[in-house]
Amino acid sequence: MDKVGLQEDGKVYHFHPVGIGDSLNSICPAECVVEVHKLESSGTTLIVSKESFDFILEKEGYREYPYVPAGASGVTLGYGYDLGQQTPAQVRQDLSGLYTWLEIQSLLSAVGKRGDEAISSLNATSHIAISKDDAASLALRMKLRYAQLVLNTYPQTASLHPHCQGALLSLVINRGISFTRPSVESRLEMKQISDDLINLTPESIPSRLRSMKRLWEGQAGLGGLIIRREEEAKLFEKGLACDCWH
Repeated sequence: MDKVGLQEDGKVYHFHPVGIGDSLNSICPAECVVEVHKLESSGTTLIVSKESFDFILEKEGYREYPYVPAGASGVTLGYGYDLGQQTPAQVRQDLSGLYTWLEIQSLLSAVGKRGDEAISSLNATSHIAISKDDAASLALRMKLRYAQLVLNTYPQTASLHPHCQGALLSLVINRGISFTRPSVESRLEMKQISDDLINLTPESIPSRLRSMKRLWEGQAGLGGLIIRREEEAKLFEKGLACDCWH
């Protein structure tokens, strides 16, 4: 049986159109039949379109050395691995085999730190490099784990088109899953998305993504987040238009 997903080096080794199996009705427009990545974790599967997966890699981008993106981000490695969102135990597990023990010890000093605090911690970590291949492996480990977080937080996601599933994966990778931290007000739309899925009104989700722009409007250097939310909203709308998925 053909495998669908990613190799441990992060490279795609098989795609198939979503139309195979029971996921699509018998009549479906060509634009709704997409190539997918299946991200399997703990018995559940997030099915994201290749288009959305490539979008995430493009937005995260590869950096050889640790850096801190604009906003409330933490020290970030490779393809968008944000130490500010991790626990020490998770970092040890994720970075094992990709960094030396001493490098991991140094990177642990940045765990949980965001914004100015993260920038201050760069002095101890900015010299630690990761190759593009190892960064791809780390990205795969991260995305498999974040796929599980998406399904834990928004379990109804699995019933959506792969474009929609990919848009929510992009959101969670970028913003995490909390509904309350750093404040209830700043996480309002994250909670509203959960309510929309529970209430079977996913058509409201693009407006939630666009509403998040309020958090970064008028702030220097944060335009990329505004663009990312808009593109996630458009991707989600593209999936909503494919009502042949069930």
